[in-house]
Amino acid sequence: MKRGFKSAAEQIAQETRAELDLGPSERLDALSLAGHLAIPVDLQERRLDRTVLRTYRTKLDLDELIPNPNQPRLGPKVDAELQRQIEANEGSLSPSWLSRTLN
Repeated sequence: MKRGFKSAAEQIAQETRAELDLGPSERLDALSLAGHLAIPVDLQERRLDRTVLRTYRTKLDLDELIPNPNQPRLGPKVDAELQRQIEANEGSLSPSWLSRTLN
């Protein structure tokens, strides 16, 4: 991890919580945060077997995305169970976490 990352992330978290009038241990609602950051959210229900997931899609400029250098699934993997789940669900569900760039 880059030197100073944790301190910078904690500072951003404190600033954002103050902007939302939240204390350090109060629940941070993801939809409230998205609204505060002007990120449009249109939740859709997706079924994965008996589980119902509330997901959303948004359009972003690919140049604005920063890849995760520690991505655990880089490169080819042989995983029969994962392949079975992808085929059974007609696709894969892979959440993406995006955050502000630390300067």
